[in-house]
Amino acid sequence: MAPRPAEPAPPILRNVLVPISLVTTFALVYWVRIPLALAVLAVSPLIALFVLAPSWASSSMRAFDRDALRLRAAGRASELRARFDRAIGMRLFAAPSSSAERLGGVLRETGDHQGARRAYQRAIETAGATPTLPMFLGLAHAAYAAREDAEAIGAYRRVLATDESLPRVRARLAHSLLRRGAPADAADAHELLDALRPTSDAERTELALLRAYVDARKGRTSAARTALREIEGGDATLRDDVESALSTSPTKTEKKKRR
Repeated sequence: MAPRPAEPAPPILRNVLVPISLVTTFALVYWVRIPLALAVLAVSPLIALFVLAPSWASSSMRAFDRDALRLRAAGRASELRARFDRAIGMRLFAAPSSSAERLGGVLRETGDHQGARRAYQRAIETAGATPTLPMFLGLAHAAYAAREDAEAIGAYRRVLATDESLPRVRARLAHSLLRRGAPADAADAHELLDALRPTSDAERTELALLRAYVDARKGRTSAARTALREIEGGDATLRDDVESALSTSPTKTEKKKRR
């Protein structure tokens, strides 16, 4: 018999409201010696909270998503964490995977990439058998930005196994493979780069930076420096890696001298 798929983790706090209500009622009736009707009345807010928690969590989540979209559009991403903290219904009573996924997005956009990694890991762990593509994509981007290349590579490959039509994912997977530096990784990265067909200026810029990174790592520093000067914008992490590779890579002349 096939094992039953894991279920998503339930909202823990809501599940404890019922036993708390029962224990409290028992204590009021048998220890404090008040009438049962008064005991039930005393715990009625807990019962009401149990009943209303799912709708509160849902409305809190919708409000957070709406406000987060507005803050991002207004260039006020720094306010996202405070808005997340105010989403009490979502944080207390939404499914842990949903709340953790949103926290991961907040932390990633506010620069806490390690925190975002942990949040996305929790989202995936608590989603049971149904972690979503955005969870893996969020984990991949957070790990990439945190330079946790092994984790980024695994997550990006999981994303591409589900949806191959994501050129930025392919580009970042190639970057992570190059950055990790194993010979087999380099071969996989070059195959990914050769298969890229950029369709936008942003994608063309990223591909050009990746080729400059390859040049820098192979000692073709003149070509890499020229490309870096000519390329405007692009992923800051990738530009930093090109410059770092240029600062440590020997030039062709230096290689000849060593021989």
